[in-house]
Amino acid sequence: MKSETLPLENFSINKEELNYIIKLLKSKNSMPVHIMLYGPPGTGKTALARHIAHKLDREYFIQRASDLQNCFIGETEKRIARAFHHAEEEGAVLVIDEADTFLYSRDMALRSWEVSFVNEFLVNLEECKCFCICTTNRLEELDPASLRRVSYKIKFDYAGSSQIIALYNSLLRPLCDTEIPPQLERELKTFTKLTPGDFHSVRSQYNSFLSNENTVTHEILINALMREISMKHEKIKACFQA
Repeated sequence: MKSETLPLENFSINKEELNYIIKLLKSKNSMPVHIMLYGPPGTGKTALARHIAHKLDREYFIQRASDLQNCFIGETEKRIARAFHHAEEEGAVLVIDEADTFLYSRDMALRSWEVSFVNEFLVNLEECKCFCICTTNRLEELDPASLRRVSYKIKFDYAGSSQIIALYNSLLRPLCDTEIPPQLERELKTFTKLTPGDFHSVRSQYNSFLSNENTVTHEILINALMREISMKHEKIKACFQA
């Protein structure tokens, strides 16, 4: 699958570190390097993996749990091995989405086959000759051996004030026929726990196919973002009450 580029201001990451890693990966003398992208859901980890593949001028081959897991014993291991082999044969960047599905700590495993496919993944990660990018929302649950097999770990965080304004202007501002009032922009800058995924979610709620442009206001969009934040707080509260 061919990747597309996108502006780095969409990501709340260390951009100097990222540019250094991309420059290293583009070096003709570079050996295959594996990267772990970690952070909250919706922060753009998979999108950045595609961006890295684009910068390397390579296809990307994305695999998720639904692509690799199988109910028959031994089949998951075979699928994992085939995924790495395919990426090597095609010279593609292998992207493992939600890698915690395969790389969780073996100390937490309850069955022998769970240990088996973690082992299989680790062996392939160590021996593969392609670039592999793993994404996870749960770095703390990964097997320690998996972290030793990745050269770089890039942390994603919630959007800061400048990123919030950039995301709003690129994704939500076009839905309105006016500029955002200064007082609403100041309020927007104070928001916390927003991710690019939240802006895409709100955009999908109020896009031109579902609503009249004249009926969408900045107040409506900002209230929708506030609901996205509120749902995260409710989720955290529910976890503590469980």
